Amino acid sequence: MKNLITIIVMLVAVGVLSFLLYLSVAHENKQRLHIKKLTLKNEIANRNIESLEEGNKNLKAENKRLEAELKEEQRKSDAVAKNKKLEEELKEKQRKSDAAAKNKKLEEDLLKASVVGSYDRVVVAVENFGEITRKVVLFEDGWITENGKLEGIWKIVGKEVHIHDATNGNVLVLKIEPNGNLTAIAKKKSIRNKRTELSKEYQRTYKKLKE
Repeated sequence: MKNLITIIVMLVAVGVLSFLLYLSVAHENKQRLHIKKLTLKNEIANRNIESLEEGNKNLKAENKRLEAELKEEQRKSDAVAKNKKLEEELKEKQRKSDAAAKNKKLEEDLLKASVVGSYDRVVVAVENFGEITRKVVLFEDGWITENGKLEGIWKIVGKEVHIHDATNGNVLVLKIEPNGNLTAIAKKKSIRNKRTELSKEYQRTYKKLKE
């Protein structure tokens, strides 16, 4: 009987120990499973972080590329706008230049038209006898005659009339007076020579004749 009780006690003890061992193993397995889950979560979180970092890196690279493209497009746009502005400025300058040239030619044509005609050139003024004159004609085509004889050519230079003598190549410079007369004010031995101003006593007047 005593042995039976001992056996029963031992069996109970073994059962209790087995149960406790089972509980310990189950708890340990539960802990391992929990740790494994935490490890897996950490791995997933790390992968997500790495993926986000890689995504951010790619996004930054894409943004940088887009910024570079935008800057290049802006540079091209600015260059086009600048070129367009320069073209407009050049066109405006050309327009003004053409207008100025046209106005200058018109002024020259009007001045030339006002000069074309017949004049009495005062050769000398004799006391009690009046003036001795010769008839000078300035033709529209640039020829000039004196008393019907061809003397040379004339042209407008600035606001003056330059007469080129056909015989000796001398140039006579005449001032256009407000009343239409011409006054000899300077001379040159040739086109290239320096002009010499005439003193008042040697200045001769070409009196415009009404036709």
